[in-house]
Amino acid sequence: DGVRLNPNDPCVGLDPNEQMDGVTMGDVAEFVSTNRFYYLPLFRLMKQTGRKFSFNLICLLFPDFYFANRKMWLLSLGTMLLNVLLDIPTAVLYLTQYYNIALPWVDAAGTGFEQLYNIAGMLWLAFKMFCCLFANYLYYRFAVRKIGKIKKGAASEPELHAQMQSAGGTSTANIVLAFVIKCALMFTM
Repeated sequence: DGVRLNPNDPCVGLDPNEQMDGVTMGDVAEFVSTNRFYYLPLFRLMKQTGRKFSFNLICLLFPDFYFANRKMWLLSLGTMLLNVLLDIPTAVLYLTQYYNIALPWVDAAGTGFEQLYNIAGMLWLAFKMFCCLFANYLYYRFAVRKIGKIKKGAASEPELHAQMQSAGGTSTANIVLAFVIKCALMFTM
């Protein structure tokens, strides 16, 4: 008979007192909140083996929204900005080809600009692959750092738990906000 996991166990069968780079597994479980069955064993494996890569399909498809959902705003905004910058050659080619807008500097660049378009596309794909492979590790490091800061600054046990719940978990509202920010960035560029 296989091991049965208790869905009410916040540490999904792992030792809540196990040390995870200066914080406990129980702290990480409280911070992660959602999808603990996926993250806690993965974080434990990363800590034990030193392995930094794993596969995160959502981050491959939507890295900026993944980071926003997990409240990693610096990475989310950086990803959005990189995406918009790498989309500039696409936007310029779209304007010149589909709207017949003549841009002399594009014509002067000739096929060099089309190569820039191809390079930008490959760079974006490479960045998304990097995010796909390292997002879980980045989230682990983010969680440990954030928990450490919260534990140093919390004046009481109830305040600690309130801050952990507020800073951790996921936020659908952040995805919507990230979408709005991304659209605003795209229209201003």
